[in-house]
Amino acid sequence: MKKVTKSESKDKIFTPDFVIVKILNLEIPDEDPMEYDIKATFLDQLVIAKSMTSNIKRTKSEALVGLIEYDPSDYQNMNKFADTPLAVSIQPTYQHEKQQKEEILEEVVEEEHSLCEVFSYHCNIDIGKIFTDVDYMAVEKRMDSSTRSVLHAKSWLSLPLISIEIEAKRSEENAQGHKVLRDTNLLKFTLIGCYNINIPSDDSLSYACITEMPMCKVENTHIVLFDKGGLVPSRFNHTNFYPKWESLRIDEESYARNDKKFFCDNLKEFQNPNNVDLDHIDNKNAVLWTSFHRSLVVKSAEEWLYHHLHDHAWPVEVHVCGVERYCYVTYLDLLKLIYPGEHTVRLAMPLKQVQTKLSPEECTAECFLSQTVSSNRIGSAKTNKVTSETNQLDDTNMSSVASVSDGDGSNPFILVEIKLARPLRKSSVPPSVTNNELMEMLRREEQSAQPREVSGCSHTDRHWRETVSAAAQLLYTLPKRDSCTFDHDLITSKTRVEIESSFWQEAAHYVNNNFNASQFLESDEAFEELTTMAHIHMMRAATETILGAPDFDDRGRLLQAARQARQMQDTPHAIELYLQLLTTYKRDSDIWRELATCFQDVDKKLAHVCIDKALKFNPRHPLSLLLKACLVVDEDIEQAEVFFLAILSLYPFCTLLWIIASAYYFHRGLHNISEKIMEYVKRVTCEDIPESPLFPRAWGCELGDWWDHTPILAGCTPYYDVADLLLRIRGIALAEVCVALSLPEAGATPMYYHLLALCCRLRGEVTDALCHLQHASKRNGACYLYSLEGECHFVKGNWTAAKMYLENSVYYSQPFSTLLAISSSSLSRHDINVTRSVLLDLVRRQPSAYAWTKLAQFFMMNKSRKLDTPGSSGDHDLSTRYIVACAEQALKCDRYFQYAWSILAKTVQHAARRVYCRNMAIWCGHLYKLPFKMYPNLPRGDLMGKTMDCRCQEKEEL
Repeated sequence: MKKVTKSESKDKIFTPDFVIVKILNLEIPDEDPMEYDIKATFLDQLVIAKSMTSNIKRTKSEALVGLIEYDPSDYQNMNKFADTPLAVSIQPTYQHEKQQKEEILEEVVEEEHSLCEVFSYHCNIDIGKIFTDVDYMAVEKRMDSSTRSVLHAKSWLSLPLISIEIEAKRSEENAQGHKVLRDTNLLKFTLIGCYNINIPSDDSLSYACITEMPMCKVENTHIVLFDKGGLVPSRFNHTNFYPKWESLRIDEESYARNDKKFFCDNLKEFQNPNNVDLDHIDNKNAVLWTSFHRSLVVKSAEEWLYHHLHDHAWPVEVHVCGVERYCYVTYLDLLKLIYPGEHTVRLAMPLKQVQTKLSPEECTAECFLSQTVSSNRIGSAKTNKVTSETNQLDDTNMSSVASVSDGDGSNPFILVEIKLARPLRKSSVPPSVTNNELMEMLRREEQSAQPREVSGCSHTDRHWRETVSAAAQLLYTLPKRDSCTFDHDLITSKTRVEIESSFWQEAAHYVNNNFNASQFLESDEAFEELTTMAHIHMMRAATETILGAPDFDDRGRLLQAARQARQMQDTPHAIELYLQLLTTYKRDSDIWRELATCFQDVDKKLAHVCIDKALKFNPRHPLSLLLKACLVVDEDIEQAEVFFLAILSLYPFCTLLWIIASAYYFHRGLHNISEKIMEYVKRVTCEDIPESPLFPRAWGCELGDWWDHTPILAGCTPYYDVADLLLRIRGIALAEVCVALSLPEAGATPMYYHLLALCCRLRGEVTDALCHLQHASKRNGACYLYSLEGECHFVKGNWTAAKMYLENSVYYSQPFSTLLAISSSSLSRHDINVTRSVLLDLVRRQPSAYAWTKLAQFFMMNKSRKLDTPGSSGDHDLSTRYIVACAEQALKCDRYFQYAWSILAKTVQHAARRVYCRNMAIWCGHLYKLPFKMYPNLPRGDLMGKTMDCRCQEKEEL
């Protein structure tokens, strides 16, 4: 290799490094092979100047080769390399025979020039990494036309595609320089533009911007010039554009553009310490550069840059040159770059105008900056005061810095971005502690002989055990009726607070779900346990009676009432309540989603509108995405794929959603994708990766519904759980697929028949649902099968069969099934005690406006029976008070419940109150529809929410 003498010392011989540039192929679609002249330049070096035929595949040995020679220890030259790309241009080669006539020759020459202008393409390739830490680069680049004419515009795929390989050959003698370059940091200064300049735009004006960049190993900084700023084009996006190579724009290369796009969400990402009005941007008085400069910062100079950014501000000057010169100056506060882990600063800084009498002929932009800012004192101190800058400018016989604004009061400002390749200080991340290390620490702590005197309840270990033991003994010995004494004895300790705040919900659930006297009378321990929990629940009830129950917000009460109306198949009333909620909470995506679920039984188009609103306000919610996907599946199954892809990407560890996606691809016939998804689900299940919390499917929740729950036990096939979720959001098509997939895996179980019958029932195919239920009842007569079969007979009008099946369902888990059973059988004259006990248990476990009004109806029926017997005026008054109390409790659950207002209108004695309650019932729509069947003596209506005309009957009652 050739030995070259270094310019600094003629005695020392060194071996330079080389960058080999190889142009392999040139592809131009839609054109025949043609000869092109290719020119590649880097800074002042002509790297390649040869010709090549397009659309011909070549080997590496046939490629066009050029060399770039450089000295890795010449850091000043390396700064220029970092700030300049490799510029490649192509132009067709035309050969013509000599023409004898001069006129014909001139026409040909003119035609050639026009063709050359049209078919000239250029591109820039960033090869900065090849000089620092990369040995090989392979680039395929689309070239851009140098002309911007609309007539010659071509599509992206029709532009020339050039393939280039770049390889670095480094000499071992320059190992020290290579090590320094590998550790260098890169500082990039992007200038977007300046806005609201108070000088009217004119073609005769020229704009320039000057700043300083680090220049290590030679001097601290050097001046860089952003030249030829332009006016704002139409449809320019200030937060999304391609920056230009400023070093090429100085040479009037208009095609110079960087590949990496400048992108930020909005102007609010820019730091705005001076509260610049970024919303007011006057494009008429704005100048854009959208270009950048880059500079290398070696490892040894990073400490200097750190202290420099800490002590000084960064100067930027904007010059407007015409008949007179105008100068604007600002100082950037880059203190954020010295924070750990920070590498980017985006600033919006106001510009201050510097008044000067110098003309452009007397002072150039470069010398003006040298007068304003000295090399050893850049900018102002971190106080960022304008007064300190004024003193510096006065020293150079300049007038003071003045704040100049437009007529509308908007100040000129500048938008810049300063970015480092890596932070000056690494981010401080605390070391992670694994679960094994935590368990080992706990084992060591437990094995230590030192007693642990403090626990989480601020008691010592010994005192806590004594308190709990004393409380347990007191609970066992306290009589059930003496709850006041029980509350008084525990008031002096913290046990009362602990029990109330921690255990009352569990106790209430245990009592409600396990109260069967026949099971506890034979076991003293179980009876004592039940009695103890009942005492705790009584104490909670007594405390709420004395202090008052906590008031819930109107949103919670109204939302709960809407959910209960939907779960009682009162769809019109539920829609009214949801719309009432949306008048106040217009941006609540959950309410829009629940309204969409409600509209699926009424109008699919309105359901689409509501779920689109929910996705607009919360596009990542899994239920919203799933509901929208199920709606689209019913219309166009292929268009729903985008929603399932979003679910798979956003929730990678939720196996329930992945199983639904697998069922979707199975439904489309893409069995390979479905099997791959199920393999991933099995792997996630075996690895025991924690899933995101699932949504509750209980009464009063969003996913509660009118039918009795399908008892999905541990170890069952996951398709049951998936089908249950899909039925609750009315994704019936995919639910049927899941039910079908569960059959070969788990067999024909009662859960299978229940889910299959629900699919038919929700589609309106009541006869098919009854067929499946009757077949399942012969094999296993489960209560949830009987309740669904009774509801189907009730819809078809088979009152005798409905009464028989509903009586066979011993345990009613859902209020709808309970009230349906009471309406069909228990409100008869022979089952008064059973009806009263069931209704009292229902309003205690799952209170709702429907349960309270059904209880009020029971007392109204009892009152009408007692009126027939003499001497029952006292019982009549007591029943009236019971009816009024039940109606008031119903209105606490749902203030817009029509039937409760009508009950009060018929029951209260005061004339004004009776008129008010009647008007409220009319206003709520009670005269026009009766959504749920509350009257046993009226004709039976459709339970799916259809309206029925009860005007005559209502007028008689009111």
